[in-house]
Amino acid sequence: MVTGVLLDVHLRLEADMNCERLKNRLVLREAVLSHIDRRRAETGDPNVGTGAEKYILDIELADLERAIGAQESLEHAHIRSRRRTGLNS
Repeated sequence: MVTGVLLDVHLRLEADMNCERLKNRLVLREAVLSHIDRRRAETGDPNVGTGAEKYILDIELADLERAIGAQESLEHAHIRSRRRTGLNS
């Protein structure tokens, strides 16, 4: 039982750290995208920063897809586990 509690605490701490890293990353990327928007407005050129913008969006969308896939995998594993143990609530 203690091992389960320790594992739960470890997973929660890891999730908190991951959330903090995600928050920091998104704040920085939002700043870059805002800067690109300002430069576009200043220059009148809609193509300014398109490479960087595409790179950021591609990375974030791929990360989101991985996170969704991981969450679905965890949910399926949880359902299978509950079925094996006969817990349906």
